[in-house]
Amino acid sequence: VDYAHNAAGLRGLLGVAEHLRAGRGRLGLLLGHAGNRQDTEIEELARAAAQFQPALVVVKENEAHLRGREPGEIPRIIRAALLRAGLPEAALPIRMSELEAVHCALEWAQPGDVLALPVHSAAARTAVVAMLQTYVPRP
Repeated sequence: VDYAHNAAGLRGLLGVAEHLRAGRGRLGLLLGHAGNRQDTEIEELARAAAQFQPALVVVKENEAHLRGREPGEIPRIIRAALLRAGLPEAALPIRMSELEAVHCALEWAQPGDVLALPVHSAAARTAVVAMLQTYVPRP
């Protein structure tokens, strides 16, 4: 669990995820951003994610960090950039909280898949760790 807040950090995180995947399974990730970034920075983050061709990108609202943006605005920017980068619409669900996004990714995952779960808030990180400790993958 990490918070990759820029394109370089996300590339580093997804590089590790790809190494762990080792050509098996699928790659899934959460992707969101704080509202105080320029649209171009947000789009750059999405393009960095798309370079890794993830099978799932759960686009999430960073609800505690809208910072002047309207709810849903950042996820729409991210999703549009991912679509322009060639990712399929069906692989880009939007969730309006970090915990909903994690739950969505866990429900999607199958044995052998690798999930990159960048979550921002300390409360969300604590909740995600608790969720993972009790998570039972579906057969």
